[in-house]
Amino acid sequence: MRRVAVGSTNPVKVAAVCAVLVVAGASAQISSTAVQSTVRDQPIGDDETIRGAIARARAARETTAAELGVGIDLYEKGR
Repeated sequence: MRRVAVGSTNPVKVAAVCAVLVVAGASAQISSTAVQSTVRDQPIGDDETIRGAIARARAARETTAAELGVGIDLYEKGR
């Protein structure tokens, strides 16, 4: 794997992806790109959160032609 695209420009999300790749022993060029999640800004429930993360991962990979796209959406219970 040479190129990984993160479907967010949030530095915390990008840093999390970098940290996981280092632990996994992967060496890849990591880029971040702003993409739509196709769900509301603050998703409600696991289903919506998962759909948003998958949409971000796919859009990031397609937008950058990376070999791996990563999408991270967060669900805060109680919101």
